[in-house]
Amino acid sequence: MRKTMLIFLLFCLWSAVPGVSGEILRDVEIGPQRFEVVELACTDQEKRQGLQGRTHLPDTAAMAFLSLPPRPQVFWMKNTRIPLDVVFLDVRGRILQISPMAVEEPRRFGESESRYHARLKRYTCLGEVFCALEIRGGLAEELGLKAGDVLPALSLEALGRHAVPGS
Repeated sequence: MRKTMLIFLLFCLWSAVPGVSGEILRDVEIGPQRFEVVELACTDQEKRQGLQGRTHLPDTAAMAFLSLPPRPQVFWMKNTRIPLDVVFLDVRGRILQISPMAVEEPRRFGESESRYHARLKRYTCLGEVFCALEIRGGLAEELGLKAGDVLPALSLEALGRHAVPGS
């Protein structure tokens, strides 16, 4: 009950703080790697856009999709031109699952938007996901990340301190 109340309180505070969306974290330790830039996708628009259209993602950059309250997540590679790994984490920063995501064939000439969406592969994590971290494809394996590892810098507590003044 106490944990649920804390999550709810942080969510309320977080939602009320202007400037949280579009935030960038700098020098974040993720496993054995230091990431120079981690973009935070908090709003629905930021989550929908994600890394679409980008042609390069450095090994020291990532995008974190935050979800309060934590819930199951589904990702796809709509209009994404680079292979990615999505690392699903709970509120403690514990890795629930890692899914390598391959580049999809672009929308075909004459193909409707709904048909394009229907053929895209879905990458699902049924756990209570707080943070889904997208990194360069293959990097999770290169870093030796695996389910059960804990990434404290991406926990609710750590990100709450950054995003919510006074927490």
